[in-house]
Amino acid sequence: MVLSKIVEVVIYAGVVQGFFLALVLTTAKNGKRKSNGILSALLIVLSVSIVHSVFLAGNVDIPYKIKEPFILLIGPLLLLYIRELISPRRFILSDALHLIPFLLFFLIHIPAMIF
Repeated sequence: MVLSKIVEVVIYAGVVQGFFLALVLTTAKNGKRKSNGILSALLIVLSVSIVHSVFLAGNVDIPYKIKEPFILLIGPLLLLYIRELISPRRFILSDALHLIPFLLFFLIHIPAMIF
């Protein structure tokens, strides 16, 4: 019982750190604004997914499942972030193709999330 509470506190601390780091990266004034923005989005998606999982494990009633569509963003965001670090370039249409699974899943499941 005590160990599970300690683990829960550590998980929440990690989530807060993720949101805080995303905020810091977004407001940073250096030359890597695009890569910082992608990394911020990745950190937010991961933090929201972790919070959602902790709530589900704690049997907290969540009216809709926010984690499922956003899990599909982790791969494309990681790819875009690494690609931006290795060879910075403009965002092109072929980059947007990686977001199609997320968009389809999100659009199909909007009624289930709302109602």
